[in-house]
Amino acid sequence: GWLTLGELSTDEAVDLLDRYRPIETVEDRAAAYEIIGKLGGFTLAIELIAAGFAAHPSATYAGIAEGLGLDDLAASMDMFR
Repeated sequence: GWLTLGELSTDEAVDLLDRYRPIETVEDRAAAYEIIGKLGGFTLAIELIAAGFAAHPSATYAGIAEGLGLDDLAASMDMFR
């Protein structure tokens, strides 16, 4: 059978992330919303980020949000044109 990938509401996604890495500051909350937006709320993607927080205690919301940018990928693809 096919694997169905659902979407979390923004509140559900924030709750999931907060369970693995408490959202303690306004900056954390803003970065968490940025992460959720970049991942489209897809459950599996949010769960992978949450697991990453559990595995990497030094990871930050801001660092993850910045690392999810596609700008660097687009820039690096320009060399193939």
